[in-house]
Amino acid sequence: MEIVGGEFIYAIQADTARGGFQLCPADACAIDPATGKPIMPPGATIEPVAGQQLFSLRRDFDHPIIGKYVEFARRNNIEVCGIEFMETAEGRVLTYDVNTNTNYNAVVEAEAPRSAPRALAKYLAAVAAGPAPSFV
Repeated sequence: MEIVGGEFIYAIQADTARGGFQLCPADACAIDPATGKPIMPPGATIEPVAGQQLFSLRRDFDHPIIGKYVEFARRNNIEVCGIEFMETAEGRVLTYDVNTNTNYNAVVEAEAPRSAPRALAKYLAAVAAGPAPSFV
């Protein structure tokens, strides 16, 4: 889940059946710079197929956890973050990582109703232009 300046931007989904524990959505995480081919992540059980993404936009994500994560970020003065979580078969949400430097995925960005890098740029411009935004 991506949060910028106290606002939920979007959530993504990782295909862990194909990707194993490859949970970095950044484009650079998935490509071998020497060969330009997808890298087989540790724990992956199915070979990645060129052109198929491990990450996708989680469309219409509306879950009570959004408000809890936004509040967590606010309480801890975290202005930009990616929060990683998984959901059990029973629907329990397990949070396992908070990244205060986040990576964006070009395929997800192309589908997202709102761009996280653009939101980040606007937020940083507002911070640079004057007093700290009311989020902090």
